[in-house]
Amino acid sequence: MNDDVYCLMAKSNYDEAVAAGEYRPESLATEGFVHCVNLHQIVEVANMFYASVVEVVLARIERGRVHSGVVDEEAAVASLRGRGDSYPHIYGPLNMGAVVEVVEMPRDVSGVFVMPEDWT
Repeated sequence: MNDDVYCLMAKSNYDEAVAAGEYRPESLATEGFVHCVNLHQIVEVANMFYASVVEVVLARIERGRVHSGVVDEEAAVASLRGRGDSYPHIYGPLNMGAVVEVVEMPRDVSGVFVMPEDWT
């Protein structure tokens, strides 16, 4: 899991991506890339951007299997900038063949996302 990147998606978007063979979120058209995270960033980003989404999945992506370029760079979102942390961005559609594992993002009893079991 060390060199893997992770992508949070609404379950419905994931299902569409599987059917299409690739994931093309709105950010690809508007910003030029697919937002991804590193392992230690999953929970914060899930709670920051997906709190209102009913079903969220987390895809583990093997970096070397991604057809488009993966670039680690400063956060695109202002609230995450300036921390000295980089975020993986996929510059093109995410080919679903690069996804090696998918789990539903779990929530605690209060509805806050927590790390999936065995992913720490």
